[in-house]
Amino acid sequence: MSQEVFRQLSTEFQRAWCEFGRSPFIIEIVAPGFMSTDYPPYDREKYELLAQVCLPLDSSQKITADHKNSTICGFALVKKNDHTKAASETFADLCRRAGAALPHQVRDDLAGLVHWDMPEPASWWLALLVYLSGGSAYSADGRYHGTLQLLRLFLSSCDAIDRCGLTKDDPKLPVFGAGDGEEPEEGVSIGKGEQETTATNRGKSAPGHSSHPLIVVKSWGDLAIGIDMDSSFLAVSSVLELGSVFPKERAIPLPLKGERWKTLLYLLARSDDGNTAKTEDLFREFGYLTTSISRRDLEEIRNDVGALNQIKTVNGRLTSAIGDLSRQLRRFVSAENDVKRKCVPLSKAEKDAVKSGFMCRYLLKDSDGKLRFGEVKTTF
Repeated sequence: MSQEVFRQLSTEFQRAWCEFGRSPFIIEIVAPGFMSTDYPPYDREKYELLAQVCLPLDSSQKITADHKNSTICGFALVKKNDHTKAASETFADLCRRAGAALPHQVRDDLAGLVHWDMPEPASWWLALLVYLSGGSAYSADGRYHGTLQLLRLFLSSCDAIDRCGLTKDDPKLPVFGAGDGEEPEEGVSIGKGEQETTATNRGKSAPGHSSHPLIVVKSWGDLAIGIDMDSSFLAVSSVLELGSVFPKERAIPLPLKGERWKTLLYLLARSDDGNTAKTEDLFREFGYLTTSISRRDLEEIRNDVGALNQIKTVNGRLTSAIGDLSRQLRRFVSAENDVKRKCVPLSKAEKDAVKSGFMCRYLLKDSDGKLRFGEVKTTF
């Protein structure tokens, strides 16, 4: 029964994505923590409450029904905006229907992310999106921030239906932190030329701990990340030229979770050099700018004092986000020249761009069926 419902919902999410793709909106989950005295902890004149949903206290741990120990209750908010009202209302309706149709075995695994006394349908679907995003109430450096943004909601919902097999007979949550591909087997060579390094299968332990990386490179410049056709991120310890054959047989899947990674790597892959993302694009894609400003040209913004002040504010947010993403990447990839954390994999050193120390390209099949590292610009 639920399979048929999700086949229909998948079609409706896709249609909504096509219809509202240019009217992006963000769901911000706010979990202020136990010390907050404000209730509710948001401005009712500026935001609408979609549902309550919990945030994990640690994104690396297994979520359990004992939410008091593993999660903290939050509020899923949508900013009131006439330009995005139709999109947000459409998503709210689809969100409730999708949550109500989730099979019990999936709800059981998500129980820790839904507040025990307010298990409304929308909460269940948002809990699934939170789980798949890999986010938590703490940043990678251990600081409590208590917020999480969900972006590209229609597309993320389509992906959630596929990843959990909700249109099939045996739906289940993907194993958190295992990545889209299988773990490398013991002794798999992932080296460059005659200089080889070994990736070790760590079984059920949390992958990518700093002392047990999935892949080791001499420097960040020796890392190449390919975006496969299934949107998985494959890494090799090689300096690859644009259009060269990608050695997929020795590539290691990187479990880089969340919309920020997807957005950043897509922008890097689309750039001319494969390691540059414009800050203007990141501001918009990360949802840091208001709709009125995000639709304007950057040069026009620079002549507007109010808009320029907002740019200065989000510049700090972007710098913090890039630092967070660098720390996450170091969990899975170790660079030998980065022992003292002075050679960063991602940097916002330039005024208008974020630079990566590694190369990133789409993986594309040529006429002979060989997988190539970039060469043709495309859009997923």
